[in-house]
Amino acid sequence: MKRRLKPQPAADALPALPSRPLPEPTLHAPQSPPPRVVIGLAVACCFLLLISFQWSEIYSTDLGWQLRAGQWMVQNAAIPYTDKLAFTTQPPFEPEPRTWIEARWLFCIAQYFAWMAGGSAGVIFMATLIVAAALALLLSAAPRTLATPIGPLILALGIWAGASRWLPRPEVATYLMIVVYLFILERRTRWIIALPLLQILWTNTHGLFILGPALAWLYAAHAALCGAVAQGASPVSQRIAADSRPAARTWLIVAGLTTAACFLNPYGLSGVLFPFLLYSEIQGGHRFSQTIGEFVSPLTKSLDQWTPDMLAAPLMIALGVVLGAAPLRLSTLPRLAFVLATAFLATLAQRNVTLAVVAALWAALRGCEEWLSSRQARRSAGRPQAPLGRTETPDARPRSRNTVRTAGFVGVALASLIGAWFVASGRFAATSELNMRAGLALTPWMHGQDAIEFIRTAQPRGHVYHHMREGGWMAWRGGPEYPVFIDGRLEVYGTGGVMEDYLGMTIRNFPAVFEKYGIHTAIVDLDRTRWLSDALRQSGQWTLVHVDPLKAVYIRNIPEHEELISRWRIDPLKAFEPRGPEPDDRPTAWRRALGDRTPPRYALGMALAFLHLGGIDNAERYLQRAVDAVPWHGQSRVTLARIRRVQGRIAEAEELERGIAVTPQRRAQLDTMQAGLLMDSGRHAEAIPLLRNSIAAAPRDPLLYKLLADCYLLTKDLKAAEQTYLVTTGLTPRDMTVWANLGYVREARGDWAGAAAAYTTAVQLAPRDPRVHNQLGISLAQAGNREQAAAAFRAALQLDPGYEKARQNLSQLEQAVAQPAAPPGQPGSPGP
Repeated sequence: MKRRLKPQPAADALPALPSRPLPEPTLHAPQSPPPRVVIGLAVACCFLLLISFQWSEIYSTDLGWQLRAGQWMVQNAAIPYTDKLAFTTQPPFEPEPRTWIEARWLFCIAQYFAWMAGGSAGVIFMATLIVAAALALLLSAAPRTLATPIGPLILALGIWAGASRWLPRPEVATYLMIVVYLFILERRTRWIIALPLLQILWTNTHGLFILGPALAWLYAAHAALCGAVAQGASPVSQRIAADSRPAARTWLIVAGLTTAACFLNPYGLSGVLFPFLLYSEIQGGHRFSQTIGEFVSPLTKSLDQWTPDMLAAPLMIALGVVLGAAPLRLSTLPRLAFVLATAFLATLAQRNVTLAVVAALWAALRGCEEWLSSRQARRSAGRPQAPLGRTETPDARPRSRNTVRTAGFVGVALASLIGAWFVASGRFAATSELNMRAGLALTPWMHGQDAIEFIRTAQPRGHVYHHMREGGWMAWRGGPEYPVFIDGRLEVYGTGGVMEDYLGMTIRNFPAVFEKYGIHTAIVDLDRTRWLSDALRQSGQWTLVHVDPLKAVYIRNIPEHEELISRWRIDPLKAFEPRGPEPDDRPTAWRRALGDRTPPRYALGMALAFLHLGGIDNAERYLQRAVDAVPWHGQSRVTLARIRRVQGRIAEAEELERGIAVTPQRRAQLDTMQAGLLMDSGRHAEAIPLLRNSIAAAPRDPLLYKLLADCYLLTKDLKAAEQTYLVTTGLTPRDMTVWANLGYVREARGDWAGAAAAYTTAVQLAPRDPRVHNQLGISLAQAGNREQAAAAFRAALQLDPGYEKARQNLSQLEQAVAQPAAPPGQPGSPGP
């Protein structure tokens, strides 16, 4: 007879419930989701905010050389390995052509095709689609969060915080790839085998591709950690974990393959190391981090210099950290580590802020999604089912909650619409002092378009000097006749060669730089290098032939340019006659409907250009035109008012200034401008109190101290001039002109030893300037150091054998050596 086995309870069965009855729960109606139309409205308004940032005129000056690079690769069916655009990177200026690692080559080709298909609008549309795809994928990873107002709110904040880099630039590809990687690594882990293929695409699209392997190894380490933790879990938990995620070995293999995929680029190991070169350029001690605006750390700026998007970025990053950790799970560790790493990069350079914002957006949305999911699971597990035949008790709370949520969606939609209007109407640009405006074209004059087109028309001889900002458009439009002097490809130029000459060029050594590179035409950025315009105009060897709101073009006075000069010469002191129709600054009908706050860019720009050139009458006419076209624009009115004050028309100035609030920073700029006008007219004593006011508002600005010291010198207040020059040397110790001027003041005061010390520092900073060597020799001779003085004169003659003053001083000194030494300062010593 078979023995019956007694059934055993399952090991994981729940214990028996107590026999006493439980209290009957109160049942409520389930909470219904808000209407989809409300959610769609909020999300659509968020994307409208994105479009308001994206569909603005292109002011990124790298566009030109990226288009030219894409064109060259398409036409030659090849990848560049040495520089093809700049003449300064080729022999005889370099022993060998400079290496060009174009890690963005795929993006440059895509951007070139977009331009050929639709011009600047095509480029903007391509960038918009890439960024919109990244944000859409972000939202698809957080459907529960999207069903609450917090989802669109986080999205709108992220769009606002990343506004500075939602531009048609190669980094938009990195933003998309980061979101794709995170989506796969957290939401579709079975797809991780696709990461090596995606890495090949990323590696050949943008220089920050190194973030791909970083993410892969970060999540592989997390998988290994989870596997170690699961060793002590129950068999059921281990089986569930094994069924839901690939094994740790798979993660490690995929991370290794993703890293190996980085070598599948045209440059091999050099291409893999390219991101580390970019990282070195944003370090605090690197020269680029001190001179290139986007490489400057945002932490070095005071809060009053932060734009609205920069103020929103720390809040977005903080939300990414806090909300990303909200589920309190082990799975949050890799995303938090990534947010913190990108936040660190954002502290190094302003260009990385949007990168950190994208990482924070993912962390915040996914953190909210996981927290909401776990909360819903807990509620479902604890909610009793209603018996058959019973109806649930009505409750007003779900209805009120839905009302609140609907109001939240509507609030986010309204806030996004207001933000889009704020951007499209030009108020964001005015607040941030950016030269941007809604539209699908290029920002006028930012790229130097008019100046470069003038050069193409006038056809001057020789090479062209230009600022880095014009280099991109020169690459695109200059053609083989006018190759690039320098552009934004910093990795090509490095820190030596032409880059050293470009960054180290001063009013003293620019003739030598121009001679070295055969420069016969110069495009001068009047905003950034006004000193060069002044030096060219005052030298008598150059002629002004073109002026636009940001640029001036000078050509050298050589026989080949005689016809060009007679045809195109511009005298800023005479009435300016435009060569064709001028733009109308009055807003169009649709801009007036938006309440447009775009400044009168052409008239105001021309006025400021003529102020830089000393043409106060032409500036006055353009400012009056700006005030007539856009009466509300404060800068035009107060600038015209300062000219009226210089002219002595005080009543008219006060009328123009009435009702206009001027910030202390703007007032200091106006004081500096008025002081410059007074100095141009020889009224240096009147300029001194204005410069003092400017220094009180900006006590660390070396230019203001330099101008003030010059005024003291010209008004014969030598003691004050020496003290001010000493302060200036502390603020800008590598400015040779300040040390040379200090030496000159000490000469005038009879302090020959002090003058020699100042000139010695100037010589160390500008060892190839013969004039400084000559002045050092004079001060040494006057101080009685004849041997050192002779060496200084010989150094000047070695640098410039035709320097007659140095030759005369050396001859006079050699004659004096044969005679008894004269007391310092007595006849017999060399003179200037």
